[in-house]
Amino acid sequence: MSTYPPLKHPLKVDWQSPELRAMKRMLRIEARKSPHGGTPETAIKIRLRGGPPIERLRAAKRIGPLELAAAEEIERAVEAISAGVSLQAMDLERVDRGVSRREPASLVDTVARYMRWARHWAKRAASGDETFRMVRGALIEQQSFHSLDRAIGVRDGTAAKAVVWGLRSYCAMAGWLDRNTQKVWEEEAANGWRNR
Repeated sequence: MSTYPPLKHPLKVDWQSPELRAMKRMLRIEARKSPHGGTPETAIKIRLRGGPPIERLRAAKRIGPLELAAAEEIERAVEAISAGVSLQAMDLERVDRGVSRREPASLVDTVARYMRWARHWAKRAASGDETFRMVRGALIEQQSFHSLDRAIGVRDGTAAKAVVWGLRSYCAMAGWLDRNTQKVWEEEAANGWRNR
């Protein structure tokens, strides 16, 4: 039994209709090639709701090109970090240590910027600020804003605001802005969760 209140406008979908069956077949084929995967039903729900959370913010003109670039960079950094942590069998052969895996300099810079930003927001999470959790949920896990709001127990719309604050904070910390805009966006991100 769910502890959440019932949805105001539940999504009614006939999963056995011929159109959705064809869509499921197509999405299964796409999912094999996709880095995210997911079931066809999940992909259909995301498409019916207007796309991934970041696309919905962009369509509503709540974020601009800088915030989109920050979102893409966060995704790249998380993918790079998770690829580097993958489990591998031990190689017991003698290896020349002069040769190493080369990473592009842009990827190294991206990961360094992400780690600095993530450490900053992880420290803030200790004081109850859920911005980092919201950004990761929306960008990496592709959770809807409504489900993020419900999971944390805040009013509707808070997750979308927190993602915008987090992306703007990333832009400011990356040094992509002029001084005045950087100061405004940093203050907005720092005080956003408290003033929600």
